Parts: sequence; C-alpha cells; structure tokens
Amino acid sequence: LVWLSIDNRSAVSSSCYRVRDLFSLVAQLLVLALLVLALSEPQFYWRDTAPKLVVVVIDNSASMNATDVAPSRFEAAREKALGSISRLSAHDEVAVVTAGGAPRLKCRPTQLRSTVRQAIGDIQACEVPAQLDAAFSLAAEIPSEGQKHLVVISDQSVVEEKPIEGFDQVDRISVGGPADNVGITRFQARRSLNDPLGYQVLAEVQNFSRL
Repeated sequence: LVWLSIDNRSAVSSSCYRVRDLFSLVAQLLVLALLVLALSEPQFYWRDTAPKLVVVVIDNSASMNATDVAPSRFEAAREKALGSISRLSAHDEVAVVTAGGAPRLKCRPTQLRSTVRQAIGDIQACEVPAQLDAAFSLAAEIPSEGQKHLVVISDQSVVEEKPIEGFDQVDRISVGGPADNVGITRFQARRSLNDPLGYQVLAEVQNFSRL
C-alpha cells in the first residue's frame, strides 16, 4: 500500500510537470508569433475608402544648413517630417521628395513607416539652392487612387505665399526665419588677362541684411 501511494503521487506529479511544460511551450510560441507579427508591420483596414497619399517635400538646400535653429534648420526639418508621418493613419501611403538642387523621389509611396523613416534619415543637406517648384511638379506626378496631400518643409517664405496645385490638402511647415546675412553669390577663377602666369578671381558678394 505504501509503494502504491508513492507511485500514485509520482504519476500525479509527472502529469503536472507535463501540463506545466505544455503551457510554457504554448506561451513561448505565442510570444514568438506576436514578435514576428510586430516585425512584419501589419496594416489593418477598417474602412473601404482608398488610402490617402501624403507626399513630404523636404528642403535640403544650402540655406537649410543655417544654425539659427539648433542644431540646424535641416535637422529641425527632418524632425518635423518624422513627426508629420507619425500622426498619419496606418493605411495612409507616404512618399518623400527632396527639393535641394534637382528634385528627387527619395521614397516611393509606401505604407511601411520604417522605410519612410529610413529614407528621411538618409537625406543629406546639399550646397545648392532649392527648386521648390520643380519638387512640387514631381510630387504632383506621383499617382494616387485616393486623396493626395502635400507636406512642405522649408525655410523659404514662398512656401507660405504661393498656391500649389494638384493636391487636396497642403500643409506648410516653416523652419527658421529671416536673418541678416552676407554671402558670395557668384565665384569664378580664371587666368589673368595681363599676366600669363597669374590668375584672376571674380566674386560677387550680396548683402541680405535689413540695413
């Protein structure tokens, strides 16, 4: 009778261990499934309307290197762009266009926020003027089945004044403001006309201050 009792307790204990191990395995598989689901960035549609396309135009021209906004106008513009896409619905598509120099489509329309953030992070400020009109034209050419919104982030006052066609909604975000400045607007080096061994440097300096 004593041995039988011990054997019964051992059987019950073994069954408890098996049940506990089974629950542990199920819990681990559930956590793994949730982790894989989160990494895949699933999109859920709760309505039948077509997704909205938001085109973010970022000014990465030479003037955006100014440091009147810490750490620079361009870094502030990048942060504002990231903030803009974080407030969008999950089903909205986002495209990114740069306006410094020749406009470029840095990110094609996508719902993957990680792809958009990576594209914005890869943009670098350049040393040439902005071509906002050309950037707006490029943004307007991006096809969309639903509404089309434009987000413009720049330090140029023309962003607040000039109408932009081809979009259902336009959001203008200004970075920085007017500042006194003197800059070289033209520069050229050539051989001297009088000295065959010398060179001439031609520079045009413009005063942009209010004085």
